[in-house]
Amino acid sequence: MANNNKETGKNIGIFAGGFLFGTAGLALLGSRGAKNLYAHTTAGLMRAKDATLNWVSNLQANAGDVAAEAKAINQKKKEKKEAENKACHIVKADQADKKESEEKA
Repeated sequence: MANNNKETGKNIGIFAGGFLFGTAGLALLGSRGAKNLYAHTTAGLMRAKDATLNWVSNLQANAGDVAAEAKAINQKKKEKKEAENKACHIVKADQADKKESEEKA
């Protein structure tokens, strides 16, 4: 029975200690210093968010420029290839005409 009372007393002591620690913790969390810390932390996070959004905007603008330049490069290559194909067809047509006129002669 004495052992049971010791355990009960120990449990009550642990409960009381936890209650006091929790109460003190709530008081600390609600203190002026803690609120000041929360405000500074939140302000820092807001600055980080703004910096990140600015970085993303710059990245998107640069990506748009790169995409536009890539499209222009591909368009030039396409036009060059079409011009080469057209020139090749003209040469082949001229050769065919020359061969036909030689055969007639």
